[in-house]
Amino acid sequence: DLGQGLAAAAQREILEVLLNQPSFFELVKQKITPAAFDVPILAKTANVLFETLSGDPDASLKQVLAKAEDVSLGSCIVELAQVGAGKGNFESRLTGALDVIQRLQQRKKIDKDAAVKAQTRFLRDVRKTAAKQNPHSIGMT
Repeated sequence: DLGQGLAAAAQREILEVLLNQPSFFELVKQKITPAAFDVPILAKTANVLFETLSGDPDASLKQVLAKAEDVSLGSCIVELAQVGAGKGNFESRLTGALDVIQRLQQRKKIDKDAAVKAQTRFLRDVRKTAAKQNPHSIGMT
């Protein structure tokens, strides 16, 4: 399963481009890491691809496939490479996909920060009201 939704589509686009044009790897690694890939099979593919291209920026598809751990991963890599080759237009697809990933990462960070603030506020309020409501409280915090 290659995932559903905008994030998964952007992840697939990045891998498709890198498998066909590894020369874009320098740009990609400045903006994202394999940790940005949250679809399991795409995360495995990204790990193999980033590892391979870090060692040899001009690595061929055969070299990437040689590092694939299992048949399903190899099949995924071949499928992504074929789909990407059919689409072409690598630079604009890569730029769009990287923008999507970065926007989603920023949104996750904002959502996480908001959740932490809400939790902190809730716990502070609970602590204040617990001391007031409990007549047996000796005021220890």
